Amino acid sequence: MSEPFPKLGAFVVTFHNLVHTITWFSILVLLIIGLIRDTEGTMKQIEEKSGLAVTVYKYIQIDQCFEIIYTAIGWQKASLVALVPQTAARTFFGLFTMPQYLKHNPKHTLLVFICLAMFSLVESFRYGFYLVKKFNLEKTMIGKFFGILRYNLFLVCYPLGAACECLVLYYVAKGLGSTMNINMPNRWNFGLDFQKCLYVMMLGYGVVFPQIYKYLLKQRREFMAGLSAKPKIN
Repeated sequence: MSEPFPKLGAFVVTFHNLVHTITWFSILVLLIIGLIRDTEGTMKQIEEKSGLAVTVYKYIQIDQCFEIIYTAIGWQKASLVALVPQTAARTFFGLFTMPQYLKHNPKHTLLVFICLAMFSLVESFRYGFYLVKKFNLEKTMIGKFFGILRYNLFLVCYPLGAACECLVLYYVAKGLGSTMNINMPNRWNFGLDFQKCLYVMMLGYGVVFPQIYKYLLKQRREFMAGLSAKPKIN
């Protein structure tokens, strides 16, 4: 199946990558500024010190959902098996888990800071690398620079970010208790134990994350092999 409107797709995806590169680097800078302003060095009140970074993250995470559409119609090359659960989890974190955690733990936000720092470190160079590839610059020094960071930062950032994300999810589930459950009987004849759903999501991380990590390791091996390959002499 050929991709529809390839020129439009190329423009949309390039613009998307540009916006995300700038935005994720901006979030990273805002977090660094907030950390510098934090005299205690613990980032205990992230909304006070880097509130803008939190807000920007929520919006850029929503925009990231469009990548599923771009991939499905062929405008972007990616694995939907890896993209869908990761994007869904991160969007749920940005729109529900993180706001709930910050609402009930406004003075103890180090976990959120670590999550956002890991996300922005990885995504800044991931989208930057996609952007240089769009302009066929991956063989240049700047392309190799972005590529090396894109395929090495995740080795530490992904596990650490996912672990902190799971801890935030755990504390939210524990704090909410049964306050958001939908109990029977009701007009919809539908019941839901929301707290248990959050715990199931935590178990889902343990199942899905290793698969995504293996996929990224495979991509890394391919990139590093191509990086070390000697150019053919005609």
